[in-house]
Amino acid sequence: MQETEIDIRAIINLLRRRIRLILATIIIVVGAAMLYAFSLTPTFTSSTLILVDIDATEILNPMEQTGGISSGNARIDSEVEILKSDNILLSVIDKKNLITDPEFGVKTDWGDNLLSFLRIKDISLPTGDEALNSVMAKLKKAISVKRKGLTYLISLSASSVSPQNAANTANAVADAYIEAQVQSTIENILAARDILQSRMIVANQTIIASEQSFDKFISDNIDNITVKTGRVDIAQMRQELERLLRARQDNVARADAVNQNISLKNWVEVSKDLQDEALQELQRQNDQLNADMSNVSSGSQLQIDLQAELAKIDNSLLNVANNGLSALRQSIAGDQVKASQLRQQIRTLVIESSLPADILTKIYTLQQNAEIARSQYQTLISRIQELEVQAQTQIAYSRVVSEALPPSNPSYPNKKLIFLLSLISSLGLGVGLAFLYENYVGGFSSEDQIENVLHLPVVATIPRIDITKNEGEKTNQLSAADQIGISPLSAYSEGIRRLRFSIDHSLKKKIADQVKDEKVNGSVILVSSAVPNEGKSTIALSLGRTIAQSGRRVLLIDCDLRKPSLHRFLGVKKSVGLADYLQNSDDSSILNEVIVSDKESPLAAIVGSQNSEMPTDQLACSRELAKLISNAKERFEYVILDSPPILPVIDGLYLAEYADVIAMVIRWGATSQKEAKEAISQLNTSKPANSKIMMVLNQEEGGKQGYRYKYSSYYSSYYN
Repeated sequence: MQETEIDIRAIINLLRRRIRLILATIIIVVGAAMLYAFSLTPTFTSSTLILVDIDATEILNPMEQTGGISSGNARIDSEVEILKSDNILLSVIDKKNLITDPEFGVKTDWGDNLLSFLRIKDISLPTGDEALNSVMAKLKKAISVKRKGLTYLISLSASSVSPQNAANTANAVADAYIEAQVQSTIENILAARDILQSRMIVANQTIIASEQSFDKFISDNIDNITVKTGRVDIAQMRQELERLLRARQDNVARADAVNQNISLKNWVEVSKDLQDEALQELQRQNDQLNADMSNVSSGSQLQIDLQAELAKIDNSLLNVANNGLSALRQSIAGDQVKASQLRQQIRTLVIESSLPADILTKIYTLQQNAEIARSQYQTLISRIQELEVQAQTQIAYSRVVSEALPPSNPSYPNKKLIFLLSLISSLGLGVGLAFLYENYVGGFSSEDQIENVLHLPVVATIPRIDITKNEGEKTNQLSAADQIGISPLSAYSEGIRRLRFSIDHSLKKKIADQVKDEKVNGSVILVSSAVPNEGKSTIALSLGRTIAQSGRRVLLIDCDLRKPSLHRFLGVKKSVGLADYLQNSDDSSILNEVIVSDKESPLAAIVGSQNSEMPTDQLACSRELAKLISNAKERFEYVILDSPPILPVIDGLYLAEYADVIAMVIRWGATSQKEAKEAISQLNTSKPANSKIMMVLNQEEGGKQGYRYKYSSYYSSYYN
């Protein structure tokens, strides 16, 4: 199994290169998070703890549970949902008058105020159900109810901008829940009582019907019973009972009439119904006084005296009439008692008499029905009385075990936690952006990365060196290419030699074919880059010096017609350059003037003179340049073209047509992947089919360069 190598040094160097991006990400994310945290209104949360006692019992009956719900998780979950129900919250809104509360009450938000200020929309406070729903939504958002694990405890939390208000709200919801629990139990009990009361009416009617059936049977069969038993007294008692019932009925009618006439002060009719001599005498006196009143003058003393006397008589009439009515009602009650006693005697005598079996069976059945009806009636009365007492002694089966107290610290926002999380997340985001930028958006940092993205081999990695290193007041080198002569065993020089080896290896087949055909021409090496400042001119000069030092004939042509730079690296000043020659190719003296010799190596070079402000693509694709390269190939073994960058100008694509090998320079950590891909794509469309593109990673810092330090004894004492 192949193990993936983790290059710690490369990771550290990557972080070091992108430290600004990481720090900027941390500052932005943490700053935004803290700004957001400090802009939030602090919220306080207070909690109350409620215990649901699923084994709670009745006070009057310890064996009976009050809850009425089976125990278990479903019971607790049901209580949690009840606590969150609209019914409980509506009770809190009503008792605490939250409609007008500054926090939960009805009010407009800042958006509505802004629209109103801009006269875009007329704002009015909601009313009725709309206002109630608004307050309900705010209260629901502020309330949190959850079960504590698998216990019978329920945690009720309330959030508010005020610590005291948070505690009051939590306790108010808990109290409303307990009160609703008791009220619900009482309502259930009273509902059961009402059902029993309606049943009791039916039971009373059943008793009356049973008694009437019994009496009717005896009345209908009294003659037969008298004949069968020979008991004449039963018939007489039955006649007496009927007389008492008729008398009672007449007295009830008289009492109703007397009561009505008393209310109307119809004393004449009252006297007739009661047949009371005292009442009749008072009525006579009342009539006499009324007659005397008509004969006296109005307002006289005699009239006043007669009115006073008449009032006394009226009062006496009322008292005597009420007394007579009371006596009549007592008589009715006495008759009722006598009738009940006589009825019971008749029943007893009938049952005790020797009657035929069919009559006894019928009488016994009627008697049993009456007894059953009375027993049921008594049971209903007893149960109704128990329910009424039970409704008055109900307690809740849930209780508050810990009331909510005002918290000392806000629960939201947790600024320390926000800072810590934002710091961690911003650090992770910064590192992620650094890796993303390094490996997918930004520059290349490793050979593997180049090969994976561009699908081209990296033939050489050139380390970065300091070309401005001073010793005293003397500058040692003007160009990194000077390392070829100053430090031939340095890592930089070794990297250039690796590039040369790869180029030679690539050109082997071409040279072998030329030898076979006995037509040997020089090879054209194009050194280019995607964008400016990649170090391609330095690489081209270094490569030329390395090949020239090996005894080969090498010509280096500065083909960057717009911004030539080789003449500065070679330390020469020219008034004319390659562009002048291509424009005046008939003047051979110009060519002799633009060709220079390198002081550091047996390298010949064609240089430019100054930056050109004119389009140079006509020169890059001209016959003159083609002829120049063709002649150079006949005289030199290697012709190195220092090309302008591919993307800014088109010249490099014309030059690619002459190349046998293309050395594409990528600056370590700088050349973007998008630009590199686009440049390679353009080169592939313009270069010859058999020309190879070789990637050169230039100015590498750290990373895999570390192995050179490990084997630095193989290099010169000067190592950079």
